[in-house]
Amino acid sequence: MPLEVKLWKIEADKLQPIDQARLDLEERLEEWLRGDIGLLSDDLLVIGSQIARYGVPLDLLAVDRDGNLVVVELKRDRTPRDVVAQALDYASWVQELGREDVEECAREYLKEPFDDAFRRKFRTEPPEVVNERHRIYIVASSLDDTTQRIVKYLSSTYGVGINAATFAYFKTPDGEFVARSMLLDEKDVERRAEARPGAKRLPARSEDELRTIAEKRGVEALWDVAVRGFGSVARKQTSRTTLWFQVKLEEGYSAIISVFPEASSGEKGLAVAVVTERIVRHFGIAEDRIKAICGDRTEEYFGTWHSPDDCFHLDEQQLKALVALITGQ
Repeated sequence: MPLEVKLWKIEADKLQPIDQARLDLEERLEEWLRGDIGLLSDDLLVIGSQIARYGVPLDLLAVDRDGNLVVVELKRDRTPRDVVAQALDYASWVQELGREDVEECAREYLKEPFDDAFRRKFRTEPPEVVNERHRIYIVASSLDDTTQRIVKYLSSTYGVGINAATFAYFKTPDGEFVARSMLLDEKDVERRAEARPGAKRLPARSEDELRTIAEKRGVEALWDVAVRGFGSVARKQTSRTTLWFQVKLEEGYSAIISVFPEASSGEKGLAVAVVTERIVRHFGIAEDRIKAICGDRTEEYFGTWHSPDDCFHLDEQQLKALVALITGQ
């Protein structure tokens, strides 16, 4: 049955019930959560809002004190199937995000380095490995039977880290009040999610492991050109799928080039994301020179925080020209 919250005011040692009012526009909930995610959990830091990746924007993206990502989706007027499917769709994207993606998201939303925001929020150093697990919250002013049933099923049967929160709204002459209820016990959800096989994210691959993938894809020579060239002027960092080349900008270390060996092939070339704006800022290179080398963007999107417009397949001539331009050789 739907969750129900009741509120009483104590007057002259007697209880006076307060009728629940209709929450006018669930957009208020999103605004409140952006301003104070403690309404949902004190253990969260919001690092993104209205992120458009798959049609309907992801309402809120947060990180907890363990460095795990949390998808927050508001139900609004969507059907139970729509809101749950959308939340799971975004979770399938979020599970692939690594530290560079998290840092990029935080920079765009918080306008400061992720590590600084994390330290201020949680009073501790951020973990070296982020997003080992992820979880989902569905938020609504009320929750129908179908949504409750689906959320309970996903958590209890499959160990999905998912829960639902409802907010009851009361308006009295003394002011407005909001009460929160969680559908499932948070510790039970966490316990089931941790017990699920394969619950933890696999560790980042080493540079050598990523090169082995590049070799299997027939682009080891291009990989070596990129590593020697971009690695001479930028810091390297790896994830399960990506080698990043980062430079220090005013907002912190940021990727200028990302290489994706699994998306590469001998026929297409080396799959890279080229963040032109950062290259221009750091190296003072004209934007049109970079675009002239890279040519048209690829039809593929490599599934990172980069824009699809940053994604290219570069052949040997293009890659060597880009290396020469950036390194000044």
